[in-house]
Amino acid sequence: MLKKLTNFLTKILSGNKNFTGISMDNKLIEQNANTVNNVAVQNNSMYGITYTEARQIAIDIYEQNFPKIQQYAKDIANKRIENFLKEFMPQIPEDLCYRFMNPDIQYTWNNIAKIAALREDDDLKKILGNLLINKLKAQNSYDSILYSHIIKVAENVSIEEMKILALYYLVKQELINNTSQNILNYLLDFDKSRCSEYLSSLISNGLAYRSGGFAHYIVSEEQGENLEYINQINTLFSENHTFINVEVLNIGQKIAELYLENLNNEVIIYKYQ
Repeated sequence: MLKKLTNFLTKILSGNKNFTGISMDNKLIEQNANTVNNVAVQNNSMYGITYTEARQIAIDIYEQNFPKIQQYAKDIANKRIENFLKEFMPQIPEDLCYRFMNPDIQYTWNNIAKIAALREDDDLKKILGNLLINKLKAQNSYDSILYSHIIKVAENVSIEEMKILALYYLVKQELINNTSQNILNYLLDFDKSRCSEYLSSLISNGLAYRSGGFAHYIVSEEQGENLEYINQINTLFSENHTFINVEVLNIGQKIAELYLENLNNEVIIYKYQ
């Protein structure tokens, strides 16, 4: 069988349009290479499913895995899931619906569904929806794993803490002066008197740590129209002696990008160090 498989791959790579393939029951078949894609698209049982089928998979996974709660609470949770799917399923490219058959996607959706059902927060719902879509679109294992990690983070952190992670990324990468003021206003719109609590939560979740020194080094001293915001963010971290773990920066980046997608599709210029 290994020899047959090797010959099969060799013919494909050599450009042979009429090659011998291998069926699911290990029998040899003749197939014209020009028709392979058409056959794959037509074979819905293996290569593609409809929006309706993908939606039903999502509902089945939610219903089979959500904890048992009293009926009135379950009705609320069910309504939240229904609204979530109604808003975000149409945004999923049709050619990606088949990925709902993938174990990794089903596990990811189960985590998203738990959060969406339990927490009524429009900002969080948008972030979760975009995380699901980006997970479906992920072209490599690194991005796919990263989106899964962010979803797990979202289970245990608040919107305020996610904003802090996004802000940290922007200041660490010196992107503040290239970020629009309305986005910074939004990211800084939380009860700053509770910063210590938010940062303590990030620390308890392994996303940050405290140091005896000030964290002023993370903020650019460059003068600009956003100096006021730079000072606010400097105070946010330095007064609480808090550093975000380096490996969390990529999470902060993705969260920042999600906020940018949600806020009028505004774009910032990235200046990677």
